[in-house]
Amino acid sequence: CRVGHCPPAQVWVVPGNHDVDRASHASAPLRRYLLQVARSALLEQNYDGLDQILHDWFMKDEVAQRLFESTSTYNDFADKFGCAISPTRWWWTDQTLDLDGLVVQLIGLNSMLVSDTSDISTKPSLALGRRQCELDRIPGGINIAFAHHPPEWIGDWGAVEPYLLSRTHLLLFGHEHRYDASQPRVHGTVIVRAGAVGPEVGGGDDYVPSWNLITLTRADPMVEIRIQPRVWSRE
Repeated sequence: CRVGHCPPAQVWVVPGNHDVDRASHASAPLRRYLLQVARSALLEQNYDGLDQILHDWFMKDEVAQRLFESTSTYNDFADKFGCAISPTRWWWTDQTLDLDGLVVQLIGLNSMLVSDTSDISTKPSLALGRRQCELDRIPGGINIAFAHHPPEWIGDWGAVEPYLLSRTHLLLFGHEHRYDASQPRVHGTVIVRAGAVGPEVGGGDDYVPSWNLITLTRADPMVEIRIQPRVWSRE
């Protein structure tokens, strides 16, 4: 924030798999069991059952706070930016920005509800749940949604995709450290996959430091989205 002259109030973060406290997760047998039940529902493509599990256990039940203890360190950090999560609100929203008079709603989606050390070996094993993807409607406004994991990692993507692609103007994903931008439908949602500012060493020639400058311009009756990838050059 200091180097980029950016006020902390204009920083937003979402949780990812590295924000799960593995020790806390391992010491909570109920959480491990519920993740198994949730993943069984994913394998069976029982999305209604998955949503019920997430609602009853991760939101409604009195033990829900215990299930979120593995994210306490993330919350300590994210709370400074108004992006903490809780059993009653797995996601966050922000409406402090505007675009030439249009309200801009930012939605921070939580893709690590059922994340643990087995994510990679059982891909796609993660879930968003339809509840957080329904999105609050803002007539005449702009919706920009963020999630750490891209669709390939989300087991219930088939259930949540219709909500996100019909109600967002811009979708931002990370995790895989490779930049990409696409627009699946003409005049539809723009999807941007971020590279990594500091990718791991040995990831291959395409694992180079990068970030994206995204500019939105009001162009009634639409919004123009311009993406300028900034990629480190060894030269």
